[in-house]
Parts: sequence; structure tokens; C-alpha cells
Amino acid sequence: MKYKLLIGADDFWACLQSDIRSAQKKVCIQAMTFEADSVGKKVFAALKASAAIDKHLCVDNFSKLTISDHFVYGPHRLVSAEFREEIRDTKEIFTSAKDFGIQLFFTNPLGWFLYKHPHRNHKKMMLIDENIAYIGGINFSEHNFAWHDMMLRIEDDNLAQVFGDDFSHTIAGRNQSIKT
Repeated sequence: MKYKLLIGADDFWACLQSDIRSAQKKVCIQAMTFEADSVGKKVFAALKASAAIDKHLCVDNFSKLTISDHFVYGPHRLVSAEFREEIRDTKEIFTSAKDFGIQLFFTNPLGWFLYKHPHRNHKKMMLIDENIAYIGGINFSEHNFAWHDMMLRIEDDNLAQVFGDDFSHTIAGRNQSIKT
């Protein structure tokens, strides 16, 4: 097993971007937060350009209603043209993913009146070609990339299989991190 601790978003993105470029079979990305700011656009561009046969993006439903830690229907929308643009761009990425061969999945529906809002999926993990896995704390947004956080890059077929199984359960609606 080979592993590398990636401290900070710059080190993480350099490794992940290289792995996405090299992927031939599969790229699976799961995060709680995905926004169409400069970070989300870079990730989406890398996925679009990837030669991988299977490309998956799995995001918590939270990203449909919260951008840059602001509720998309809250007062910030009224005063910030930049915020409205980011909302539009995020929706555009979500609606256009299929056009670029990217399968998009949302975890944890919010339910009526947002009653399931507290039940979020905070997993951040990536799987590349069934032999490289990432796990850690970095989401795909500018404000999260600014935090002092880390990801672990692991090269191991067995562990990547575990991540792949978890990802398959998650996109099938069988979230393994929530006991029901």
C-alpha cells in the first residue's frame, strides 16, 4: 500500500487533477459541497476532459440549497449579483453533466419543509481506476479550499474496492453512514 498525506487544497488538487487526467476506466467523486466557483469549475472541466469511461459526481443535496454558506433563497441572493451568478453556474453544471458523460447523483434528499436538512452526508472521497482512492476533509468550493485541511491519497486495490463498494451503495440510495 502506498499513501500520501496531502496538506492543503493546492497539494490535493495537483494530485487529484493528475489522477483524473490519467484515468482510463473510472473517476468517482463524492463530496458534501460542490459549487460552481473557480474550484468547482476546475473539477468539472477535469471531469469533462477525462478519458475515463465511467465518470461519476456524487454531491449531497445540500449543494442545491446552500452556496458559499448562504441559503440560495435567502437575502444574500437579493444583494449580490456574484452570488446569483454562482447559483446559476452551479445549476448549469448540474444540468449539463450528463451531456459530457458525467453521471450526477445527489445524496440525502431534503424532504418536505427541509425536515431532513440536519441529515447530511459529509463524505469526501474519490476513486480513480479502481486502484487509487482519496479520503479526507476537503470539499469543492473556494471557501473550503481556503481552509487548512487535508486529504489522504491511497494506492491499494483492496481499499479502493471498499471505497468503490461504498460509492455504489451511496448512489443506489443505500447510504452506509446512516443507520436507519
